[in-house]
Amino acid sequence: MALLPSCFPVLHTFVLVQDCSGAGPSEVQLYTPLKDMKCLRSLRIDSECRRLDYDRLRQLFATFPLEDLYFWVANLPVDDLPCPRPIDAPQLQSLESKGSVVDMTALLSHLHAPALTAFEFEDGSFELTPDHMLHLCTVVSTRFPRTLKSLSLALQTPSKTELRVNAVVNLIRDILHPVLNMKQLERLSFVYLHYQVPITALMDEDIELLAQKLPNLRFLELFYDDDYIYDGWQPLTAMSLLYLAQRCPHLEELHIQVIETDLQDLVIPASAPTPANDHPLRMLAIRDLYFEDGLEENDGLKQLLDRVFPNLRATGPSPVLPKSLQVPELCSRYFVSESWERCEAAYPRNVFVCA
Repeated sequence: MALLPSCFPVLHTFVLVQDCSGAGPSEVQLYTPLKDMKCLRSLRIDSECRRLDYDRLRQLFATFPLEDLYFWVANLPVDDLPCPRPIDAPQLQSLESKGSVVDMTALLSHLHAPALTAFEFEDGSFELTPDHMLHLCTVVSTRFPRTLKSLSLALQTPSKTELRVNAVVNLIRDILHPVLNMKQLERLSFVYLHYQVPITALMDEDIELLAQKLPNLRFLELFYDDDYIYDGWQPLTAMSLLYLAQRCPHLEELHIQVIETDLQDLVIPASAPTPANDHPLRMLAIRDLYFEDGLEENDGLKQLLDRVFPNLRATGPSPVLPKSLQVPELCSRYFVSESWERCEAAYPRNVFVCA
């Protein structure tokens, strides 16, 4: 570590990956040499045992012109939460973090990052409630209302206790609705695995509201656990696809839950909105074990897909799957056993189904 500044005086990116079970450099050995690397713009510290607190973050932003930062947020003591000094990050453009959603929400409340365009957070260490997630979304939307273009939240409750179903939460109206005010968003990913409580609802009218509020989306991913069916539950229908096609003319990738393939009970008006022939959607990922079979047996749905997403047919090499659909990520981060593969049916499309 001590030789880094002399060997790489203009180093722009530094990455530290440390397993907490092994020995690593001390705080002095790690941060003292870094102080001389004045050109450092990207710092990624992937180690649960090297969590960054408010003071360390202030030092880093005061020392380096950081534009990209990845870290584990420290478990902040309650006494430090009310009114700590602001954390000024004038050049920060991309922030990625792991830890407790409570600690991250508190930190964001004091982070001044006027250039921030991308925020990604993953929580797997705290027993979440919808209020915790709503608070995080509220803080994000109020702190970065105009600059943020990419938002990714991966939230997971522990699975150690038995499921306790006592409420149904609407994913859009009860959790994500503050984010709908951020019309400049181009990428939105919300992954919520909640093995305890509550059951999450997502309906066609929610997708309509989201599409109406966020017309500039290029990437949309809504992934949540729906293994427990409750009275009144209805899967999304093809109307959700119509809403997105009409109101999100820039959408290129769509990753959502179950889509009802049976159009028999679905009334689609003859004047249903049809997008321009150049709608850019090229990837549609459906988390549904039976979607492939339903698609093969339903010419009406095929025709509808052709109508609203004419570029969905597979042309050229398979696109790269987002992290949440890659098998290693699913197995290690979300404890999902199913794998994903490309549908190689006789009617090839950029449609991915759960195998």
